[in-house]
Amino acid sequence: MSVLDIGIGFGIFGFLAREYTDVRLGRYFNWKTRIDGIEIFEKYITHLQREIYNNIYIVKVHYTGRLQDGTVFTTTINSAALQFKIGQNQIIPGLENTIVSMALVESKTVKIPTARAFGPQRKEMIQTIDRNQFPKHLKPVVGQKLQDYQMDGQIINVTVTDISESTVTLDANHPLAGKDLIFDIQLVEIL
Repeated sequence: MSVLDIGIGFGIFGFLAREYTDVRLGRYFNWKTRIDGIEIFEKYITHLQREIYNNIYIVKVHYTGRLQDGTVFTTTINSAALQFKIGQNQIIPGLENTIVSMALVESKTVKIPTARAFGPQRKEMIQTIDRNQFPKHLKPVVGQKLQDYQMDGQIINVTVTDISESTVTLDANHPLAGKDLIFDIQLVEIL
Protein backbone atom coordinates (compact mmCIF):
# COMPACT_ATOMS: atom_id res chain seq x y z
CA MET A 1 0.00 0.00 0.00
CA SER A 2 1.19 3.54 -0.64
CA VAL A 3 -0.01 7.02 0.32
CA LEU A 4 0.90 10.35 -1.29
CA ASP A 5 0.34 13.39 0.94
CA ILE A 6 0.35 16.58 -1.16
CA GLY A 7 1.18 19.62 0.94
CA ILE A 8 2.29 17.85 4.13
CA GLY A 9 2.38 20.99 6.26
CA PHE A 10 3.07 19.84 9.80
CA GLY A 11 2.58 16.18 8.82
CA ILE A 12 -0.69 15.36 10.58
CA PHE A 13 -2.06 13.28 7.69
CA GLY A 14 1.22 11.38 7.40
CA PHE A 15 1.09 10.58 11.10
CA LEU A 16 -2.54 9.41 10.82
CA ALA A 17 -1.75 7.32 7.72
CA ARG A 18 1.18 5.67 9.51
CA GLU A 19 -0.99 5.05 12.59
CA TYR A 20 -3.84 3.40 10.67
CA THR A 21 -1.83 1.47 8.09
CA ASP A 22 1.08 0.17 10.17
CA VAL A 23 1.09 0.97 13.90
CA ARG A 24 -2.43 -0.27 14.67
CA LEU A 25 -1.50 -3.56 12.97
CA GLY A 26 1.49 -3.95 15.28
CA ARG A 27 4.10 -3.00 12.68
CA TYR A 28 6.07 -0.55 14.83
CA PHE A 29 9.45 -0.82 13.12
CA ASN A 30 8.85 -2.95 10.02
CA TRP A 31 6.54 -0.63 8.11
CA LYS A 32 4.83 -2.02 5.03
CA THR A 33 3.10 1.14 3.85
CA ARG A 34 5.02 3.65 1.75
CA ILE A 35 4.08 7.23 2.66
CA ASP A 36 5.50 9.97 0.45
CA GLY A 37 4.89 13.67 0.90
CA ILE A 38 5.18 16.74 -1.27
CA GLU A 39 5.89 20.05 0.45
CA ILE A 40 6.88 23.33 -1.13
CA PHE A 41 7.61 25.25 2.09
CA GLU A 42 10.78 23.54 3.31
CA LYS A 43 10.67 25.07 6.81
CA TYR A 44 7.65 22.87 7.70
CA ILE A 45 9.75 19.72 7.39
CA THR A 46 11.23 18.50 10.68
CA HIS A 47 13.17 15.44 11.78
CA LEU A 48 9.94 13.86 13.02
CA GLN A 49 8.28 14.10 9.58
CA ARG A 50 11.36 12.55 8.00
CA GLU A 51 10.85 9.56 10.34
CA ILE A 52 7.17 9.12 9.40
CA TYR A 53 7.40 9.70 5.62
CA ASN A 54 9.45 7.44 3.36
CA ASN A 55 10.22 10.37 1.06
CA ILE A 56 9.42 14.07 1.22
CA TYR A 57 9.55 16.02 -2.01
CA ILE A 58 9.90 19.80 -1.96
CA VAL A 59 8.60 21.45 -5.11
CA LYS A 60 9.91 24.75 -6.45
CA VAL A 61 8.65 26.63 -9.50
CA HIS A 62 9.59 29.69 -11.51
CA TYR A 63 6.86 31.72 -13.12
CA THR A 64 6.06 34.90 -15.00
CA GLY A 65 2.60 36.43 -14.74
CA ARG A 66 1.30 38.53 -17.64
CA LEU A 67 -1.85 40.38 -18.54
CA GLN A 68 -3.54 39.69 -21.87
CA ASP A 69 -1.80 42.71 -23.43
CA GLY A 70 1.60 41.18 -22.53
CA THR A 71 2.33 43.42 -19.52
CA VAL A 72 4.38 41.45 -16.95
CA PHE A 73 3.07 42.01 -13.41
CA THR A 74 5.30 39.52 -11.57
CA THR A 75 8.14 37.09 -12.16
CA THR A 76 10.55 34.88 -10.24
CA ILE A 77 13.05 34.75 -13.09
CA ASN A 78 16.44 35.98 -11.78
CA SER A 79 15.23 35.52 -8.18
CA ALA A 80 14.28 32.71 -5.81
CA ALA A 81 11.80 30.12 -7.03
CA LEU A 82 8.26 30.22 -5.63
CA GLN A 83 7.64 28.06 -2.56
CA PHE A 84 4.16 27.67 -1.13
CA LYS A 85 2.09 25.22 0.87
CA ILE A 86 -0.51 23.42 -1.23
CA GLY A 87 -4.12 23.71 -0.11
CA GLN A 88 -3.67 26.77 2.10
CA ASN A 89 -4.94 29.44 -0.34
CA GLN A 90 -1.54 31.09 -0.46
CA ILE A 91 -1.69 31.51 -4.24
CA ILE A 92 -4.59 31.79 -6.66
CA PRO A 93 -6.46 28.52 -7.29
CA GLY A 94 -5.85 28.40 -11.04
CA LEU A 95 -2.08 28.62 -10.56
CA GLU A 96 -1.98 26.06 -7.75
CA ASN A 97 -4.08 23.52 -9.68
CA THR A 98 -1.78 23.82 -12.68
CA ILE A 99 1.41 23.38 -10.62
CA VAL A 100 0.06 20.27 -8.85
CA SER A 101 -0.55 18.59 -12.22
CA MET A 102 2.93 19.29 -13.64
CA ALA A 103 5.93 16.96 -13.99
CA LEU A 104 9.50 17.81 -13.04
CA VAL A 105 11.20 20.32 -15.39
CA GLU A 106 7.95 20.70 -17.31
CA SER A 107 7.10 24.15 -18.62
CA LYS A 108 3.57 25.25 -19.27
CA THR A 109 1.66 28.38 -20.19
CA VAL A 110 -1.78 28.64 -18.66
CA LYS A 111 -4.52 31.25 -18.96
CA ILE A 112 -6.33 31.72 -15.66
CA PRO A 113 -9.77 33.34 -15.92
CA THR A 114 -10.81 36.06 -13.49
CA ALA A 115 -12.93 33.65 -11.41
CA ARG A 116 -9.88 31.40 -10.72
CA ALA A 117 -7.56 34.37 -10.15
CA PHE A 118 -8.50 37.43 -8.04
CA GLY A 119 -12.20 37.49 -8.87
CA PRO A 120 -14.26 40.25 -10.47
CA GLN A 121 -13.94 43.95 -9.72
CA ARG A 122 -16.51 44.58 -6.97
CA LYS A 123 -18.19 48.01 -6.82
CA GLU A 124 -18.87 47.67 -3.08
CA MET A 125 -15.09 47.66 -2.53
CA ILE A 126 -14.84 51.23 -3.88
CA GLN A 127 -15.60 54.05 -1.47
CA THR A 128 -15.63 57.81 -1.90
CA ILE A 129 -14.99 59.75 1.29
CA ASP A 130 -15.04 63.44 2.14
CA ARG A 131 -11.62 65.02 1.92
CA ASN A 132 -11.89 66.10 5.57
CA GLN A 133 -12.09 62.39 6.57
CA PHE A 134 -8.74 61.76 4.91
CA PRO A 135 -5.79 62.01 7.36
CA LYS A 136 -4.58 65.62 7.36
CA HIS A 137 -0.89 64.61 7.39
CA LEU A 138 -1.28 62.67 4.11
CA LYS A 139 -1.56 64.32 0.73
CA PRO A 140 -3.58 61.93 -1.47
CA VAL A 141 -2.10 61.01 -4.86
CA VAL A 142 -3.81 58.84 -7.49
CA GLY A 143 -2.19 55.40 -7.40
CA GLN A 144 -1.09 55.79 -3.77
CA LYS A 145 -1.31 52.55 -1.73
CA LEU A 146 -2.66 52.90 1.81
CA GLN A 147 -3.99 50.73 4.61
CA ASP A 148 -7.41 51.25 6.15
CA TYR A 149 -8.97 49.77 9.26
CA GLN A 150 -12.39 48.15 9.11
CA MET A 151 -14.93 48.30 11.95
CA ASP A 152 -13.83 44.83 13.15
CA GLY A 153 -10.19 45.96 13.38
CA GLN A 154 -9.01 44.17 10.22
CA ILE A 155 -6.54 46.02 8.03
CA ILE A 156 -7.31 46.28 4.31
CA ASN A 157 -5.13 47.61 1.52
CA VAL A 158 -6.63 50.37 -0.60
CA THR A 159 -5.52 52.39 -3.60
CA VAL A 160 -6.39 56.04 -4.20
CA THR A 161 -8.15 56.06 -7.58
CA ASP A 162 -9.61 59.56 -7.81
CA ILE A 163 -9.23 62.92 -6.08
CA SER A 164 -11.43 65.99 -6.27
CA GLU A 165 -11.57 69.25 -4.32
CA SER A 166 -13.94 67.66 -1.79
CA THR A 167 -13.52 63.86 -2.05
CA VAL A 168 -11.02 61.01 -2.23
CA THR A 169 -11.97 57.68 -3.85
CA LEU A 170 -10.43 54.51 -2.37
CA ASP A 171 -10.48 51.09 -4.05
CA ALA A 172 -10.02 47.96 -1.89
CA ASN A 173 -10.16 45.55 -4.86
CA HIS A 174 -6.98 43.63 -5.59
CA PRO A 175 -5.09 45.44 -8.38
CA LEU A 176 -5.54 42.35 -10.61
CA ALA A 177 -9.26 41.87 -9.84
CA GLY A 178 -11.38 41.64 -12.97
CA LYS A 179 -8.48 40.50 -15.14
CA ASP A 180 -7.71 37.22 -16.86
CA LEU A 181 -4.09 36.26 -16.19
CA ILE A 182 -1.49 34.32 -18.16
CA PHE A 183 1.30 32.44 -16.39
CA ASP A 184 4.41 30.86 -17.87
CA ILE A 185 5.37 28.21 -15.30
CA GLN A 186 8.34 25.88 -14.99
CA LEU A 187 8.52 23.19 -12.32
CA VAL A 188 12.26 23.43 -11.66
CA GLU A 189 12.95 21.19 -8.70
CA ILE A 190 11.53 18.44 -6.54
CA LEU A 191 13.76 17.78 -3.55
